[in-house]
Amino acid sequence: MKIVLSRLAGAGLALWLVASVTFFVVRLAPGDPARSLDPAVPLSHAETVRKLYGLDRPLTAQYAAWLSGLLRGDLGWSFDHRRPVAEVVATALPPTLGLAALALGLQYGGALAAAAWVARRRAPLRRAIDTVALCLYTLPTFWLGLLALRWLGHRSGLFPTHGAASPAALGGLSHLADLLHHAALPALVLALANVGLVYQLSESALRRALAAPYAIAARARGLSENRVVWRHALRNAVAAPVHRLGLDLPLLLSGSLVIEVIFSRPGLGRVAHQAFLARDLPVLAVSATAAGTLVVLGSLLADALHRLVDPRVERV
Repeated sequence: MKIVLSRLAGAGLALWLVASVTFFVVRLAPGDPARSLDPAVPLSHAETVRKLYGLDRPLTAQYAAWLSGLLRGDLGWSFDHRRPVAEVVATALPPTLGLAALALGLQYGGALAAAAWVARRRAPLRRAIDTVALCLYTLPTFWLGLLALRWLGHRSGLFPTHGAASPAALGGLSHLADLLHHAALPALVLALANVGLVYQLSESALRRALAAPYAIAARARGLSENRVVWRHALRNAVAAPVHRLGLDLPLLLSGSLVIEVIFSRPGLGRVAHQAFLARDLPVLAVSATAAGTLVVLGSLLADALHRLVDPRVERV
């Protein structure tokens, strides 16, 4: 129980630091939010806008008011969208989470399956696959996205090139299939951009597991190599990549900003990009805080999954 409470306290402190640093970085950035909404606004009107949104108050007073509202669930008012920030984020967050979940499934499923297949192959093939994985890990997400958009979207027509759904899509299973069709290519790009390191962790851990005494004993009992890999070695090897889940969430969220802009998808990343261009300070601050919250929650989830898949880890 003490461990749980200490981790929750650490998570709360991390969220406060993320929110505070984000607030001050956004507020101290150059530019005038009152003029960025419309550069042709007269100075007198801009001063009225500053008073309306509290931008004329001292920075410490703005921070205290913002943090107090955040604790009460009042996220402020969007300068650009002209509506509460909570509504803006609540609308944008589900598409981003859905895309990240699909990308995580493709990333970890593909990495584990590839590692299980490669671990039993000869060294030259393993080195070739390792090289491909390293290249994928080093390629920029935006470059992969542009290539996928050009060749798998515009040229081949296999996948939609923009949006999250077709306007004419009906409800039910056809609508779900349409959503998955639109999300498949962006999720694949996100997965490929991060699959390299997960594959290397999985393949290395699986090779160590296949050389462990319990795997040797399983072969001595007459079990096939496939059974040794999938039934015995893989469960012990999966702990290493699963523990990285908390680190993959910020990569997926930062990558989603690029992907949502490239594929014109609705989501938190695109909202944050638009807020940055419009100097929409409340939306920027809450978007970064929401991303930090997901990272902290992902870290806690990764720790829980690590304990679930590896019984050697002490349970709380």
